[in-house]
Amino acid sequence: MKASLVLSLALALAFAAATYCDASSPFLPPVHVVMTNNLAGGVDVTIHCKSKNDDLGEHLVHSSQSWDFTFRPSYWNSTDFYCSFQWQGALHWFDVYVEKRDFYTCTECKWSLREKQICRFNDKSGSYDDCYDYNSS
Repeated sequence: MKASLVLSLALALAFAAATYCDASSPFLPPVHVVMTNNLAGGVDVTIHCKSKNDDLGEHLVHSSQSWDFTFRPSYWNSTDFYCSFQWQGALHWFDVYVEKRDFYTCTECKWSLREKQICRFNDKSGSYDDCYDYNSS
């Protein structure tokens, strides 16, 4: 009996420490973010994504190609990833994953990069019709 109480307390403390540190949850499904370069004219784009805890570095994405990453959301509904997009004199940024906005919308978050907007794939309509304006720098 005493050993099971100690084990229960140890597990509870480990869970509390993980949630306090805003750690990702092994109990939540992983999220896969995919960004496809659909800019006109065959233009390459440099993508640089970050969260509060992670810098995913810069990635050159050629026309019609994609770059992706996978992560697990946090316990506290606070995982956000933002990316900058740079091409031929243009620099934009956008929050490609905001847990409060996207948790119930997508675990496979597919984005189409376009000149004026970034559009997310909508599973219900089967097309990239959830479009947002970039946040210009």
